[in-house]
Amino acid sequence: MKARFLIVAALFSIIFSSCKNETEAKKTEATEEVKANFTAEFDLTSDKDDALALYYTEDGSIAFTPEKVFWLPIIANKGYQKVTVNVPDEKLPKALRVDFGAKKGAEQGNITLKSFKITCYNKSIEGNGNNFLEYFIQDKLVEVSHDSAAGTITFKQDLKNNANHFYYPTQKLLDELKKIEN
Repeated sequence: MKARFLIVAALFSIIFSSCKNETEAKKTEATEEVKANFTAEFDLTSDKDDALALYYTEDGSIAFTPEKVFWLPIIANKGYQKVTVNVPDEKLPKALRVDFGAKKGAEQGNITLKSFKITCYNKSIEGNGNNFLEYFIQDKLVEVSHDSAAGTITFKQDLKNNANHFYYPTQKLLDELKKIEN
């Protein structure tokens, strides 16, 4: 009699513990949230070593600060290179500003952008040099040239103004960022 009781008790404990594990597994799956995996990728070339800065805000404003920026090297090269910013998961940019080059004057070179891609939640905003200025406001101090056939934009060296090249977001970019983040 005791043996039957022990066998029945053992079966109940196995059944209930396996149901509990399944329930916990389902809860874990349901509470796992999809990560943003926010990246910004620029396919470019430069005739001098320099840097790219990607400023961001998380509130959608254009009040960019030195505390919220990613700096990446641009290596002088005749061929195109991908410069990619991987934003940590705890940050979700809602506005972006791109600075092409940290150097000024004679130390600054020409930078040619072939394409760019901003990805968040597996959705993308993509463009090339021809439509870059649809997403970023042109810096009036910087001379640019377009090669429509190649789909590129070149940001020219600036010997007169001794300034960096920086590009604030257009309303189109801000709207597109809202779409891919929802």
